[in-house]
Amino acid sequence: MQSKLSRDKLIILYVLDLSGKELSNSVLSELILEMDDTNYFRLQEAINGLVESGLISMRQTPGTSHYRITPDGTRTLNYLKEEINQETCDRLSELMGVKAGPEEDGLCSPAEYYKTPGGSYEVRCRIAQNNISLIDLTMRAPSEEAAEAICLNWPGKANKIYETLMEELI
Repeated sequence: MQSKLSRDKLIILYVLDLSGKELSNSVLSELILEMDDTNYFRLQEAINGLVESGLISMRQTPGTSHYRITPDGTRTLNYLKEEINQETCDRLSELMGVKAGPEEDGLCSPAEYYKTPGGSYEVRCRIAQNNISLIDLTMRAPSEEAAEAICLNWPGKANKIYETLMEELI
């Protein structure tokens, strides 16, 4: 029987392969946490293990990391793909259509946080379409944990927040 950590790693590889592009930590985490019975800490452990083993690559930006499957990761996934049940594959494909699909239209909602020189944390949340900014919001977070939570929740709530702001302002 496969361990939960091994299963999480395989699902991460599957999601990154399915996306065909680089995903931020917040988008990747949101997709998998919505689908799987894992927790955030085990998920981060699985991601770190995949980076260390060279199955996914990581690109750092201030406040977040971005991941992409490597050729070794693709080979490993192809070898072990049958270990993921079809229901899980179908559900992940459905979630990917909802969560990562808008980027296909040039729409993306990145969020990142950084520590200020004064020691506090600021979060920058954006919605952009074809590299044109629709909203660019920077706010102070009370803690690093809060900043991480904002980054994690932004992609799933960005459109609703944008619509609400437009309704209030126009």
